[in-house]
Amino acid sequence: MASASTAARRTFSSLSAKKSDRIAKAHGVPPGQVSDALGRNRAHIDLAVILPFVLLYCFAAPAVARTIWRRYPPIEHGWIPGVAMVLFLSLVFAVGSTMLGEVWSGIAESFRIGNGHMSYRTQRLLWGR
Repeated sequence: MASASTAARRTFSSLSAKKSDRIAKAHGVPPGQVSDALGRNRAHIDLAVILPFVLLYCFAAPAVARTIWRRYPPIEHGWIPGVAMVLFLSLVFAVGSTMLGEVWSGIAESFRIGNGHMSYRTQRLLWGR
């Protein structure tokens, strides 16, 4: 199996080099510049993908916190139930947002490149790093 994997890597590298050469020739840049740029999204694209999540967090976090403290007021229940719910929901938000953010960045990148087939391109996304 190792030889098949090695052969596949060599074939992939060869095809990537040919593709980089064609891109370099089409854009009039050195092939090294194409391979150096591979895997780097532009900062404004990454910002456009992440900004909706920042805004969602900025609006959702205070709303959830208000709901928790309204449901478990410290005067009636003490601090422990409210703090426990804050910790639990923080974990839920973190896990859920990580999954949703990965899906969101994949959708945005698919829209940006105009093709839903992402393959190894998903490894280049900022969210996945």
